[in-house]
Amino acid sequence: SPLYVPPKFLGLSLSSRRNLCMHPRVKEGKDSQAVDGNCRAMTASWVRTAATQDTSIELCGYYEGYETQGGKDWIPEGIYTLTDLKALGEEKKWCPYFLARHMIYYSNVVVFSYQYIIDPKISDMVTKEFVKANVVVFDEAHNIDNVCIEALSVNIDRLTLDACYGNLSVLRTGLKDVKQKDASRLNNEYQNLLNGIMATVRDDVPVTDQMMGNPALAKDILEEVMPKEIQQGEQFLRVLRTFIEHVKKTIKYKRNHPRISSGI
Repeated sequence: SPLYVPPKFLGLSLSSRRNLCMHPRVKEGKDSQAVDGNCRAMTASWVRTAATQDTSIELCGYYEGYETQGGKDWIPEGIYTLTDLKALGEEKKWCPYFLARHMIYYSNVVVFSYQYIIDPKISDMVTKEFVKANVVVFDEAHNIDNVCIEALSVNIDRLTLDACYGNLSVLRTGLKDVKQKDASRLNNEYQNLLNGIMATVRDDVPVTDQMMGNPALAKDILEEVMPKEIQQGEQFLRVLRTFIEHVKKTIKYKRNHPRISSGI
């Protein structure tokens, strides 16, 4: 019918930075983590703020183009594959990844990987603002179990545990420094108070041994008045160390008994 006006329809695909990146150096990263890290190093807000004062800091021209125009504009209706998004990004000099993330809230259909809705680390950033009335269709749904297991699993090896021990040592040293500084300040205040008392004592009042017998605060008093944050920090480090030692023993036991499946 000549009076029929087809409804506007927008459908697009969403994928990782590695699949949508246009920056010639960043997109050549050896894996997704490298691409993500290099991207953030040029697009993070604090990096862009620092670049206003230091021209030697490299920024991503595609992201800057998106921030200038792409984030405030609409892309024409239609269906966009990853290739289409990259072609549009090259034409407009916009970042296809951030453009797609911006436009999914205005799209009728969005196609993406399971992880974008199952993995909490990703879904909190991407799909948390989807309205509840959305319809979710899983293709190849028999793979969901494996995807859930992978998303909620953590791989731990001896190198990771050794790094944890190193981080604990750094935290313990930092906490010890803070504790010593607080103890020093408390002792200084005590000395000032003691000196003030001694300065007000009349000459005809003898200075007793009890008054001079405590030139510094006792250790148990220092522990009692130490800020709660430091006490909780020490308890937290002890719990962390106990947990790491437990995991280390578990891994060692599983390695010596390979028939027993690991619960980590």
